[in-house]
Amino acid sequence: MQPKLKIGLLVAGHFIGQLACASTIDFPPPSIPAFIGLFALVVSDAGLLGIWAALGYSRRSWRLVVVVASTAYLCTLISVAFKANDLDELIMVFLVVALPTAAIFLVLTGFRFSRRRLQVGQLVLAAEGFQFSIRQLLVATGIAAGLLALSRGLGHLPTTGPAWKITIFFAIVGPYFMLVELATLWGALGIGRPLPRLLVVLPTAFVVGTMPPFFLNTPLKMYLDRTDFIAWSSFMGLQATILAVSLLVIRSCGWRLVRGTSGEGQPPPPGP
Repeated sequence: MQPKLKIGLLVAGHFIGQLACASTIDFPPPSIPAFIGLFALVVSDAGLLGIWAALGYSRRSWRLVVVVASTAYLCTLISVAFKANDLDELIMVFLVVALPTAAIFLVLTGFRFSRRRLQVGQLVLAAEGFQFSIRQLLVATGIAAGLLALSRGLGHLPTTGPAWKITIFFAIVGPYFMLVELATLWGALGIGRPLPRLLVVLPTAFVVGTMPPFFLNTPLKMYLDRTDFIAWSSFMGLQATILAVSLLVIRSCGWRLVRGTSGEGQPPPPGP
């Protein structure tokens, strides 16, 4: 099967899945699986947009047009599905789509123009794109711990309005989205067999999904409902799974995450 056809079928599958979930959310009784499925698809698509915008080889103007149009479509889809018409609700919808895209784009753009020159390319003479030293892992762990501590503190501050609540929400859940999506990217497109990596990344995503309820807890909420953990774990694990499957389709077209030095990591030739 030609790469363009594979990518086309992948996009069509995401589109059909989004419409199916959006159309069943309001059916009586409200469908929690459809709610989780829609947001998992939207967040995974936002991550894919950020990856493509940062590491793609097409013209920047074309990438910008596609990202803006896709963001507008996803925002419209969520707004219609949940009948969001209040300004605060519309802002929340926009941030749900735009922030994951922007965060992944900024991180990967930094890697692309750093000394490592991270990019997506063919395997011939290419070096592994994501490699971590012990020091880098310790620094990343320290940064994550600091963000979680800050998020916990923000969650207990008195709120002054909807805008502050939105800020707190994304300060808490944003790092989880970014770390899970970057780990999934490394697992699916890294050089070598993806299965061993994904067998670590995907179960970990379900575990990470149980953490946001702790940090979204407030002093007024004395206990956590078990459904909070189930819903967040399902959402985080499902969006990582969708992203991994999508990236494996891209992998099957010949793309890998590589370090582009000395002419390595060039884009693969077009399929037959």
